[in-house]
This record gives sequence, C-alpha cells and structure tokens, in this order.
Amino acid sequence: METTPSSFPNWNQKTYQRLKLSLSLGLRRQLFIAVCDDLGLQNRLASRLHAELGIKPSSNSSPEEFPQLVSLHLNLEDPHPLKQIAQWLEDYQSQNPMPAFQLVGIEHLTAQPATTQRLFLRRLQMIDRSLPHLESSLLLWLPRPWLQLIQKSVPEFWQWHTGLFEFAGEPSPLPPAASNPENSPTKEWEADYLDPILNSPVVKQQPAPTPALTNAYLSLAQQYRNRLETGEVTEENLIIAIQAYEQVLTGLQDQPGQLVDILNDLGNLYLMRSRLIGNVASAKIQLEQSISLYYQALEKISPTQAPDTYSMIQGNLGGAAYGDLARYDVTPDAQASALQQSIQAYEEALRYRDKEREPLKYAATQNNLGTTYWHLAQQVSTKDIAANYLHSAIAAYVEAMTHYYSQGDALNWAMIQNNLGTAYWNLAQYEQTESWLQLAVGAYQDALKYRKRDNLPAACAATQNNLATAFWHLAERCIDNLPARREYLQKAISIYDSALAIAENLSSQQPPIPVSFDIFATRNNLGLAYYQIATEGLLELKSKTKSRYLELALKQHLLALQGFAIDSDAYKNAFNFIVKTVRTFYKEGGVAGQNFALSIIPGQLLPDLLPKL
Repeated sequence: METTPSSFPNWNQKTYQRLKLSLSLGLRRQLFIAVCDDLGLQNRLASRLHAELGIKPSSNSSPEEFPQLVSLHLNLEDPHPLKQIAQWLEDYQSQNPMPAFQLVGIEHLTAQPATTQRLFLRRLQMIDRSLPHLESSLLLWLPRPWLQLIQKSVPEFWQWHTGLFEFAGEPSPLPPAASNPENSPTKEWEADYLDPILNSPVVKQQPAPTPALTNAYLSLAQQYRNRLETGEVTEENLIIAIQAYEQVLTGLQDQPGQLVDILNDLGNLYLMRSRLIGNVASAKIQLEQSISLYYQALEKISPTQAPDTYSMIQGNLGGAAYGDLARYDVTPDAQASALQQSIQAYEEALRYRDKEREPLKYAATQNNLGTTYWHLAQQVSTKDIAANYLHSAIAAYVEAMTHYYSQGDALNWAMIQNNLGTAYWNLAQYEQTESWLQLAVGAYQDALKYRKRDNLPAACAATQNNLATAFWHLAERCIDNLPARREYLQKAISIYDSALAIAENLSSQQPPIPVSFDIFATRNNLGLAYYQIATEGLLELKSKTKSRYLELALKQHLLALQGFAIDSDAYKNAFNFIVKTVRTFYKEGGVAGQNFALSIIPGQLLPDLLPKL
C-alpha cells in the first residue's frame, strides 16, 4: 500500500457528546435518529461511536462478549431493521447486557428501485408493534431527505422517536462505484437534498482551525502515522491518527496538493483499521469510508498534471479498498462486482503509471491486476468466461515479469513466477491441455530457485505444494503412458513430503508460523499418490514394499481426516479413501492384511468403517 511523504471535520461536538451519552445510558426502547447529509462525515461519526462504545470491558469475561453498541449495515435486499437485530441476537447474544444498535447505509436506498424503498417504509410503519417489546435502543443514521420522507410517510414510526441529533456538514454523493445510473435520484430529489444544507447558516458559520492549530494536528497525525509504519499497528494509534488528520482536513481547503495527500493517507488509515476489526459489518463501514476518501482525493487532481499521485491512489483504490471489500461480500455476484471495480482501478492506474521511469511500481500494479483477474475467474461458473479471465491474468503477470529481474529483485520475481504458475495450472483445468501444466511446472521450478527453505520457508513450502499438485495432475493426463505417469507420481510424492516437512517445522516454532496452503488437503493428495503407486503396477513392487506404500497412504489419509469438519465433503472424500485402502489391504494380504490396516485405524472410526468393508 503506497503512502505519500507528507480528521475530524468541524462538526458539532456537543451534539455528538449528547448522542454518545444517550446511547451509553443503557436505556431500553429508545429510538434515536441522527441526521447527517455528509456521507463521509456520517461514516466517521458512526465509526467513532463504534470505537468508543462498541466494547464494554469486563473483569470476568473477554471484552468481545460485552459490546455496548452493535453496528449493522442495512440489508438492501430485505431492508428490515428489527429483523436484522433479531438475527444478531440469535447469533451472538447470551446472558450479557443488551447492547444498543446503530443502523447505517440507509442512504444507499436512494439508488434502489422504488419497490425496495417502499418496502423499507412499510417495515418502519410496523415498528410501533415491535418496539415496545425490544429490550434495547436503536439509532438510525439518515440523510435529511429520508428524514423528511419518514416524517411525512410513516408518522407511526416518527411518533416513537425519543431523540433527534442533527449534524451539519456539506452533502456528498455516493462514490461512482456505488451509484446506479438507472435508478439514480431525480433532479427534484437532488435539489431537495442539497439546498437546505448548502444554505444552512450553521454550515457557513462554522470556523476552520487556525493555521497554527492545523499544523499542530498535522504534526500529531504524522507522529502517529510514523508509529504505524514502524509496526505499532494498534486500534488506539489508528484512531488518534485518523482524528488528527480529519481535524487537519478542515484547515486545508485552499491547499489542494496537500489535501490530496492527506485524503489518500486517511483512506489508508481507514483501510488498516478495517483489517483490525473482527466484525464484518463494522469492517465494511471502514472500507466504504476508505473508498469514499480515495474518490474525494481523485476528484481534486488531474491525471495528466499529477500522473504519479493519480496512479498511486487508483492503485490503493483497486487493491486496498475494493480488493478487501471482495473478501467481505458473501455472494459470488457481490464479490465479482467488487473485483471488477478493482480491475477498473488498476487499469486506470496503469494508464498513467510510467513504466520506464517507475518500472517496479508498474510491475507491482500489473501483478495486482493479474491476481485480481485470477480471483475473478474463481467467481464465475461459465467455463469460457473463467478461461478468458485467466488469460488476462497470465498476460498481466507476463507483463510484470518484463520489469522484474531475477538478479536484482529475486523475491518479487519468484513471487510472480509462483502466481504465473498458479494461473497456468487453473487454465489447464478449463482447457485440458498438457502444455498449460508443463508451463505451470516450469514457472514453479523457476520460483523455487529463489524461494528457498533457508530464506523463505513458508513461501518455499507453498510453491512446492503447488509444484507437486501440478505433477500429480500431469500424471492424471498420462493414463496410457505408464513410465511418464510413474515419474510424475514419484516427483509429486517427493515434493509433497518436502512441503509438509517444512510446514511441520514452522508449526513447531514459537510462535508457530502458518503456511498459505491447506496441509490436510496436501496430506490427502499425498496419500492418494502413494495408493496409486502401490496399486497401478507402475513399479515392480514386492509384496512387502507394496504393503509399505499402502500403509503410508492410509496414514496420510488419517492425518488429513483430523483437519476436516466431519460433515464436509473433504472429510467424506478422505474417509472413502481410507475404506478403499483397507479393502486393498484385504485384497493383497487377506485377513492378516486387513487386520494390520485396522490396527492403524483410531478406535472412534471403527463403528463407521467396519460396516463398509
């Protein structure tokens, strides 16, 4: 994530403190409404409330068990606030004190079809029946047009509200990626949205900090940013840095160059904070704020006049913001949409990134673009479309390789070789040609020239696992060529063994060092390779040696079983291999062979295993 060398806007502090106090009292059945037309400001306020009230420490239990405020993002597919609260309580609530709930994202209804908007209003209309039974408080964040609509259209809901908190700020539209041209607001709605706020005396009268105060906040922000860059990434440091930068923003309106840098850095800080938050809804709030800040920065610069800064922010937008957002979206369509937006940002960055003057940055962006295409290929079910995305990924990786050199930047060169090998391997699953697998093998072997056990053990193990899998798949393509099949399986076994040995060594260290591949799936693959060598006549094996291969296969499948959930397909697959291997022991060695195999099986598996023999 790139940063430039080198916020709270001046909102009504008293209003925020009143809102915070009202929520912290822990009263039941309170319906609070917070009005803010500035989307960025609203997200920052909601995020600060979550940071200050989201956790209520307890001496007897872990902090995560006592949220004082829960943040929920309105489900636009079924906009039903009380249903979302009930679902959260069903999923998480125990005997702990009842939290309050804040609901954000209502402004996104503006871009939804009219039927969805009416459904939300009907849900609010029925809230008078449910709220008396709710043992909690509810805070709704609204832009002013939605407040006026609710007052006029849903008086049953409006009469229940117990507190109205109005924040002044300039209205900001949703970023382009979140808008829908076909369902955009009408001109009349836009006028209703903008005029009351732009003409508000409160907005015009709010003073900006003095230059001296602005510089003090900037110094504080940079001090805490330096702490973060040196590894002190804590929630406290992030909050202080964010608040200081947001105060600086209000005093830099006439300094566009510095303003762009701060907006970019602030977007990075919100992104970093999203990665510290375990709650998905809260993390998405931080990411959306990060995206909004990047867009604000892009609006203030010309790509032709400041191409380096423009491409840097587009790169941050593509990888940091939308790339992360794709991991939080639960549906394939939502993930694909975020990934496509990420690709657009990367490609826009590449338009203005000078590959002759900044070859390494250009190569890094190409690598990120290739990886995003690879992820997008995993989200589509159509074979041809997935293959096209993989071809695009390969093209990006190959372009990146032209600017990395094995002698000067060996680790990045090896990383892209590994990525390229994985793209080749995936493409072989769609186009079924042996040549793609051979290219994958070559790329992985090149990567291992620099990904050594001594200098990069986790990366070395991951690439070895990939290489072994590629050899195993090559063996599957050589059913009629027994010598080649035997050679590929033996190579797969040897390399799987090496990858697992490295992974075991890393797991025994303090603290344990994780690897990026599923070691249990690897053990299952290794067991299958041992079984194939033992049973397919690929080697002239004596009975004792064949039994040894079968024993190794059985032990690997049993180790794999330990890492799979009992109701998963992976567990069933490994269990079926165990049954098959025990049957083969009987076929090769009779009752004695079967008894030997059963002596290896843990006792708790026997009730399920014996009826299948």
